[in-house]
Amino acid sequence: MESKPVYSSGTISKLLDIHYNEEPNASEILTSANNGIFIGNSGKMNVPIFLDFGSLFNPHVFIVGMTGSGKTFLMKSLLMRLSFIMGARVIIVDFTGEYQEAASLIGAYFHNGADKAGSIGTSRSSYFMLKNLKENEKVERASEILKSVATKMRGNIGKKDNIYILLDESWKLMDNNEDLEIIVREGRKYGVGLLLASQLLEDMSDGIVSNSASIFIFRIQVKKSAEKIIANYNLGQEYIEYIQGLDQGKCLLIKLDKNNKRSTTIIRRVSEISISPKTKLLL
Repeated sequence: MESKPVYSSGTISKLLDIHYNEEPNASEILTSANNGIFIGNSGKMNVPIFLDFGSLFNPHVFIVGMTGSGKTFLMKSLLMRLSFIMGARVIIVDFTGEYQEAASLIGAYFHNGADKAGSIGTSRSSYFMLKNLKENEKVERASEILKSVATKMRGNIGKKDNIYILLDESWKLMDNNEDLEIIVREGRKYGVGLLLASQLLEDMSDGIVSNSASIFIFRIQVKKSAEKIIANYNLGQEYIEYIQGLDQGKCLLIKLDKNNKRSTTIIRRVSEISISPKTKLLL
């Protein structure tokens, strides 16, 4: 006689794609919907998930995932939503040229690689195109931009900005970049946030990862990096294979709120942004 399979609670959770993730209650959804930006629907109950920066410990966002997993798509989505919905000023430091169209849509002032960062002090979003520079020049130029932002930020004593700095390929700036560390540690009190992305967690300094209140984890095939993630955020061992097998656009969102409460939510797919000639953007 054929024996029937025995299912444990852990096995069932994998089958149901639950993985112990947390879902917001109705009150949290309504509050965050009024004050935040839409990310996508949750993996368990299919409820809308919003990123409410006002409720978070700080405004910094770190996105990690392999090429093609969806992290660049999310970066573009965040920068446009921050600009159009939150009225934020966005400073885009683009190593590859991937963000030129998004920068044009938000009306960012275009700087080529040779431009200096003096106009950082203006109220308009800025786009720095570094694609055509040599690698060492890209890092040098990006460092100058960060220094300009850090200097302006520290000069705004008693004043809060609403600025976000987008840095894809941010691992290139990890070698003792003092100004990046200053923005990470002090940005919250000056209203300056970072949008950082990298392919592996170990590419980033522990200080930057630990000081980012929002972490988006897309597919990572390197087991060592997945293991570091579950160790850092006290996740179960089952998350290793789960992170390695995430579909494109699907991710894990880990947030830390102002009360030091950490939550983990599965996003079944990052929301798309539709471009319309009549309405310009449908967010």
